[in-house]
Amino acid sequence: MKNIAIIGTSSAAITHIDSYHDMNDVNIKWIFSEDIKRAEVFKNKYKIYKSTSKYDQILEDEEINYIDICNIPSKHIEYAESAIESGKGLIIEKPISQDLSKAKKFYNKYKKSKSPIMIVYQYPYSETFQKLKEIINSKQFGDLMSYYVRYFTKRDKTYYKNKWRTQKGFAGGGVLINQGIHFINLIFSYIGYSKMKLFARTTNIKHKIDVEDTCLINIVHDNGILGSFNFSTGLNSDMEIRLYFEKALVLTKGGKVIIHSYKDIMKTIDTPKKGTFKMLAQNFFQNTKKISDYKMNFHEAVMDLEIIDLAYNSAQKEKLVNFF
Repeated sequence: MKNIAIIGTSSAAITHIDSYHDMNDVNIKWIFSEDIKRAEVFKNKYKIYKSTSKYDQILEDEEINYIDICNIPSKHIEYAESAIESGKGLIIEKPISQDLSKAKKFYNKYKKSKSPIMIVYQYPYSETFQKLKEIINSKQFGDLMSYYVRYFTKRDKTYYKNKWRTQKGFAGGGVLINQGIHFINLIFSYIGYSKMKLFARTTNIKHKIDVEDTCLINIVHDNGILGSFNFSTGLNSDMEIRLYFEKALVLTKGGKVIIHSYKDIMKTIDTPKKGTFKMLAQNFFQNTKKISDYKMNFHEAVMDLEIIDLAYNSAQKEKLVNFF
């Protein structure tokens, strides 16, 4: 049985809690919040054994195997470092930090630690995206020539009421680092983190906040693949991925993968949604049985932040920038 402590009471924490409750070999022992009243509410609502606002209580608990960090990004590394120093396994919600330099220092310090570490990127475990990976790897339609990712998730004023989502010092940025990072990780986990040039634009089309609500990134990979990402919290919700191969166009639409011959639809594949965080966590725990200090998505999480940092730099300076 794995005993876990949840740090934070965000919507991500709820997703993690629901998934752990659905796993026979996981027990959620602690819920932590700096606001003890909020921790108590979560403890009672989600049937967690203990609640606390004192992090040391969790660090000193010898029964805890993993600390799952779901609080605001600017505090991820602060809590994560203490967890590793206490000999606990570590699960961290993306982004690993809102600050690239802090993320790099953390990675370099703990990449060879004895603690198992997982950064949460659940999208690659979606059945829809798994099908895209299968098509890419099979080369059944030839080489990938280009990709286009659109992810609009409309947010109202209540979403931006907390300063950690609207101030760069707390959030690191807006839609790109909070939502877009999932798709950057998804695409590059499938095609690889290669040398590339990117050009980005950020703007606010709906929300009067200090960070962007809309971002566009165009990419030219050194291997010739062309890519484009378009993210927004100011436009009506919509998501689509298009993969342009030599012999076919493959795209997502709702819970389906559609294959075009560039003239007609060749095939439509239903891909029902499943609990992707649960699948991610189970994969991680299975690997730790074989490799006690297993690291999942640790280096990728730093590279994703580097790409995002370059995109912000490109948008600010209005220039083309290089990755690698």
